[in-house]
Amino acid sequence: MSHPGDPEPVKFFCGILTPRKEILQEIFLLLSSNTYEIEDESPWFEFIWSQYYEKEMGGPLYKKLVSFIGLQSPDRIVEFKLFSYQIEKQFCSPSPPHGRIVNLDPGYLHTGQVLLTSFKHAGYRVYLRRGVYAEVELLYRNKSWNPLPWTYPDYRTEDYRTFFTKVRKTYLGQRRQWLKSKNRG
Repeated sequence: MSHPGDPEPVKFFCGILTPRKEILQEIFLLLSSNTYEIEDESPWFEFIWSQYYEKEMGGPLYKKLVSFIGLQSPDRIVEFKLFSYQIEKQFCSPSPPHGRIVNLDPGYLHTGQVLLTSFKHAGYRVYLRRGVYAEVELLYRNKSWNPLPWTYPDYRTEDYRTFFTKVRKTYLGQRRQWLKSKNRG
């Protein structure tokens, strides 16, 4: 019989989508103001997968993935999503069309999954709390990241999977240290 217990910690990451690459350092400063310090970052990728955001943000759009120093309890992902939403609101255009100029997509990586958060319900998303849903984007099987039927097109690319493989390697080293300290305690 299984018993309730504390979850293993996870590695937080965030996708940053914007038509204005020059705001990146300001985004980094805002993220780090709440203890989310950048550990690793991908190069910029041109975001060609959907025109959904162009109506609000303009274009062309670019996306960067970043991971954060340290490990977090997975239940803190709700607060991270709400915090990133506050940052997005700071970057809304004051003049028409009043849209965002940055979209932040927080998520986390665990040994076998990459999970994203959303405020929108869908049949494959699980409600967490405070208006936040979660969905698994990638599963780690047979030494590689594998998409699911609902996985976003950009998360299916080799560039993203390469980034998450690198982050997973860092995470596994940090997780080993966490397990050692837990077993000593």
